[in-house]
Amino acid sequence: MQKKNILITGVSSGIGYSIAETMIQNGYFVFGTVRKVEDAESLKMKLGNGFYPLIVDITDYKSIECAVEVVKDVISENGLTALINNSGIVVSGPLKHINSNDFEYQFRVNVFGLLKMTQALLPLLGGDLSTNIKAGKIININSVSGLLTLPFIVPYSASKYAVESLTDGLRRELAIYGISVTSIHPGAVKTPIWQKEKDKINSFHDTDYEMFEAYSKHQIALAEKDGIDALVIAKTVNDIVEGRKRKPGYILMKHDFAFRIMLMLPKTLQDNIVMKMMYAKTKISLSDELKRGWFIVSNIIPPIGFYLYFRHRKQYPNKAQSALKGAIIGIPVGIVMKYIFDNFIFS
Repeated sequence: MQKKNILITGVSSGIGYSIAETMIQNGYFVFGTVRKVEDAESLKMKLGNGFYPLIVDITDYKSIECAVEVVKDVISENGLTALINNSGIVVSGPLKHINSNDFEYQFRVNVFGLLKMTQALLPLLGGDLSTNIKAGKIININSVSGLLTLPFIVPYSASKYAVESLTDGLRRELAIYGISVTSIHPGAVKTPIWQKEKDKINSFHDTDYEMFEAYSKHQIALAEKDGIDALVIAKTVNDIVEGRKRKPGYILMKHDFAFRIMLMLPKTLQDNIVMKMMYAKTKISLSDELKRGWFIVSNIIPPIGFYLYFRHRKQYPNKAQSALKGAIIGIPVGIVMKYIFDNFIFS
């Protein structure tokens, strides 16, 4: 048995499958969880001898414990090099109409199941001061929705915020064992999940939010168009496991610079941008709004600076000089930044 063993949850398709395939190609023996026997058989055929399927319902703690026992039997005294927590679902729709059972299930899958799986596998990751097992790595596949909340996917976003908090807490608490814990925050990814979301759009019908059905459809269309390939995430996971990437978290998406700017904005400004995206007759994206916002700022600052200079140059000479400097600097900075945004960041 190879010593480089890893376990990935939710490998039947999409991100999980891509990670499993990539890690096997790089010499790892992969345990992967699926819910259906037919998926296990199919994946075994596709992925070959480097793959060991585990039938697990992440919300069923007994099935998690049974799977962990199987892993222990297979790897014997060898531990796990890494655990990749990938299993997750999306519960969407207006909060006013979200069924409480659906909201709870969102957390049972994305949060409680993740924690239970992690706890059960800690002994195999070197989570004991008396063990000889080398410290492993834990990688949680989070989402940009765990950093910024958009309307109508709030249950999903709330669960991903919880995963981010768990990740930070685990990283700090497990440091005594040398176990590293990392978050990966993908934006839109080209996976079958978007077809599933299309089927849920009818949650807006016959509600006060029916007017936003077009907004949600547009966001899904943007995700399908601008989504990154799951292979990007798989390669990042491999780099983290191999030690080539060591940061606590990674944002993986197109236009990630725009997203980072959005995170730095005050909540009121974030609200204004989101509301404009929701109500816009001509559908726009986050990057469109941020680019437009920067253009407005870069064109407003210089005139305001000149105005303040000429108004206060006698009464408040020091403040007037500062305003003049701001105006003069604002012009070339605005021109250069607009060029960079148009040709490199949002191109």
